[in-house]
Amino acid sequence: MLARYQFTLARQGTLPAAGAHSPASSRASYASLVQTLTALALMLLCLALGLDPLTQVFGYMAGIATVGMIGLMLLTTLASLAFFRRHPELAGQRHWQTRIAPSLATVLLLASLALVLSNFTLVTGGSIGISALLALIPLLALLTGALFGRTRAMAGDAPLSPPGAGAY
Repeated sequence: MLARYQFTLARQGTLPAAGAHSPASSRASYASLVQTLTALALMLLCLALGLDPLTQVFGYMAGIATVGMIGLMLLTTLASLAFFRRHPELAGQRHWQTRIAPSLATVLLLASLALVLSNFTLVTGGSIGISALLALIPLLALLTGALFGRTRAMAGDAPLSPPGAGAY
């Protein structure tokens, strides 16, 4: 799944194309290779730092992934609400699909995120300090991506594409 996102971002110009797809085939095979090599580099780094694969590496990565996935789902529900607020003509009389369900999902995802963060040391197996730093990684990635995308768009290097453009 990550290779597909990397491939799409490279086609839109947000990531370097050379690391995401073959110019000859425009397939995601290069993105998959880059993902594999990145995972290998991270595994070697963890090995060099002497981190325990089960209690530290898995717990840390599971914690980061959990916060990141809940964050992405939360942003998706907020985007859905914003989209149908801007385009009420597309919502029609489908209040459940366009307003109620996304609003309910937002509330429940916020509650889930609060539960995960309040018990984050149980997820990561780390101290409060390490867990706090790990929980910030998805937020820092989001902010870095937003800043990078905004900077490139302002410079005219890569205009921001409309949602769904170049997705496949």
